[in-house]
Parts: sequence; C-alpha cells; structure tokens
Amino acid sequence: MSELKNRILSRRDLERVPVDVPGWPPGLHVRLMTGRERDRATRVCESDRPDSEKMAYVIATCLVDPEGVNLFDPENPEDLAALLDTSFRTLKILWDAIVEHNKLDQSKEGLAKN
Repeated sequence: MSELKNRILSRRDLERVPVDVPGWPPGLHVRLMTGRERDRATRVCESDRPDSEKMAYVIATCLVDPEGVNLFDPENPEDLAALLDTSFRTLKILWDAIVEHNKLDQSKEGLAKN
C-alpha cells in the first residue's frame, strides 16, 4: 500500500461540532456520517417507520461525546426508545444540527436526495 493511501486511510475525518441542548449536560457534539452510515440512514428514512423514529436513528448515529464516541447505538431499540422519550424540541435541535453539519436535505426523506 502506498504511503499516501496509508495516510488517507488512517485519518479520521468525522469532524464534529458542539451542540447545545437546553437541560442536557454540556459536551454534546454531532459528527459527520460515514458513507456506510449515510446508506443505512437513507434506508431507514425511506422505510415506513414514523418520522420520529427516523429522526432518532439519525441522531443516535451522529450524537457523540467530545472524543467522538457515540452516546447511543442506532441499532439498539432501547437506545432509540430512550431518545424518543425526550422532548420533540430536543430531537429537533439535534436533528437540525446534524442536517446542517452533514449538509443534508431538511426532510427525513431527503437523506437519499443529496
């Protein structure tokens, strides 16, 4: 493998930005999705799931601590249920931050359009 390829593959380019959620502890960040995560999120968003479940899946995928470690597992139904038990205002704040940081279409269905 070439040195340049090694340097590219060893770089973690999942940039993250802080997000402030009223009532939640500081230190929350949203990060960029990988290509594979984007594909999975697109499939979820094109499914028959309710919109709030689609939002929770994307939020669980992108919500991280300051070191970039995911706080929730998007494949864990208990984690998704816990997110769905928070206020819609909180979900919307997180969703909007993720949409802006990942340059996504504003709609849940829009994941597939970009």
